[in-house]
Parts: sequence; C-alpha cells; structure tokens
Amino acid sequence: MEELFIKASRLKLRFKAHNGSVNVEDLWDLSLETLNLSAKALNKALKDSAEEDYIKTKPAANKELEMGFEIVKYIINTKLEEAAAKKLSAEKKALKQKIMGLMEEKKDAALSAKSLEELQAELDQL
Repeated sequence: MEELFIKASRLKLRFKAHNGSVNVEDLWDLSLETLNLSAKALNKALKDSAEEDYIKTKPAANKELEMGFEIVKYIINTKLEEAAAKKLSAEKKALKQKIMGLMEEKKDAALSAKSLEELQAELDQL
C-alpha cells in the first residue's frame, strides 16, 4: 500500500471533493461521507471507462482511476477501524469507571457493616 501512496504523490494525483480537488494527504481530513462519495464516483468512472472502446481508452487514465479508488478505499477502511477502536476504548473506560465506582460502594458498605468497636479499632490504627 505504501508503494501506491508513493506513486500517487509522484503523479500528483488529485481527487474530486465537495470543495474542489484535493491531493492524497488531504483525503485523511475528509469525512467518511465525503470519502464514500469519492469512492462511488471513482468506481462509477472505472465502470464507465470499462464500457468504452478499448482502442480509444487511455490505459494510464484507467490506472490512475484504479489507484485513486484503492487509496480512497484504504483510507475509508483505516478510518472505520480507528473509529471502532476509539469506540471500544471509550466503552472499556466507561466500564472501568463503573466497576471502580461499584468497588467504592462495596468498600463503603463493608465499612458501614462493621461494629462501632471495629471502626474505633481501625481509626486508632490510623
């Protein structure tokens, strides 16, 4: 995949976006919705070019379309994976906080269940 990004940057490959054309590194700043639209447009262009007369079709243009489509798909998949990992991390953090809160409640309950003499003895040890 790294080689694909190198080729794209050397070719100064540009992608159509809602705000004009963007280069490869700018794709990372686009939303998933915008990337999805770009992927759809590239896929349509690839299909349309496949239906053209092969004598008139420019192979370099098809290669650039394929390259662009693969790059956009890679970025979409990477962003989806990152979002899933972030969501999982947030869920784990929330569960950890909840468990710690319940542990504090159990400690408080255990402490309040002790007799006055046991509490005085603990207090004297501090």
